Amino acid sequence: MLTRAFAAIGLAVASVLLGAVPAIAAGPPVDCGSDAQWDGRQCKITATNPGRSGKTPLSGGGGSGESAPRTCAYGSIPMPCQDAEFGWWSDSKSCYVQLTNPQPPATAPAWEGHTDGAIYDCSLPRSGGFGGLQYRFWSATAPAGPDPVVLAQQAIASMNLRPISIGIVPEDRPGSVGLVGMPVWLWASSPDAQSWGPITRSASASGVTVTATAKVQRVRWQMGDGAVVVCAGPGTAYEDRFGKTDSPTCGYTYSKPGTYTVQAETQWSVAWSGMGQSGTIPVTLNQATTITVGELQVLTTG
Repeated sequence: MLTRAFAAIGLAVASVLLGAVPAIAAGPPVDCGSDAQWDGRQCKITATNPGRSGKTPLSGGGGSGESAPRTCAYGSIPMPCQDAEFGWWSDSKSCYVQLTNPQPPATAPAWEGHTDGAIYDCSLPRSGGFGGLQYRFWSATAPAGPDPVVLAQQAIASMNLRPISIGIVPEDRPGSVGLVGMPVWLWASSPDAQSWGPITRSASASGVTVTATAKVQRVRWQMGDGAVVVCAGPGTAYEDRFGKTDSPTCGYTYSKPGTYTVQAETQWSVAWSGMGQSGTIPVTLNQATTITVGELQVLTTG
């Protein structure tokens, strides 16, 4: 009868694609990573592949790593990891577990003499007259509950993160033309919490909370001619008084005329913690613009 009861339960699968991104220092000297070199002002590399588009998790080392879908089972029988009536599935207990409400008095046998921790219900799915509460037990910590990585992802979703708004000179507008050999300035225009961070959000379930804080680690500017400029900060907004000087924080110089698509890849790092665990989740967001670079022609007359 127990087998028939469990066979009717379907498997709930939640998929989360995660990865991690290498961190970069807040200012010089900057750790540019293995694919870039510090030139005294910024990290520069030559791209070996085209940039990503859209929102892309990066792979690599990190606190959370890649998270596989969580599965729960009673022996070989798939079980939903959460039951609306009985709580969260515990593989070690082979039942659904939730905090006993109200908690029994301190003299109840279930406490086994303990004065810390709490008493939990161990229950099975109902099938006819079978199922429901099986027994109660003491535990120092919650033996089952939500996946903290899933809660961290929910917290990230509530942040509404955005790519940076591109600030660039020459501008992406008719009549704005840069020159070969002249500095191009790159910056994040009007950065706020959603486009640069830091921003903190939390997500809760079954009485537990995971908190996540997101901030931009760096921006990879793919310049459209095969070169990539990596900047650890938001850059410096250009003003007319700067004239023909190089950007002190984030810039580039083209060697050939042309029309170039410039892509700003904003690489976020989201640190989360909760339920006694912690990790880091990378998020990559992209924005692109187009600029024109001309060549100065010198006309001489005799």
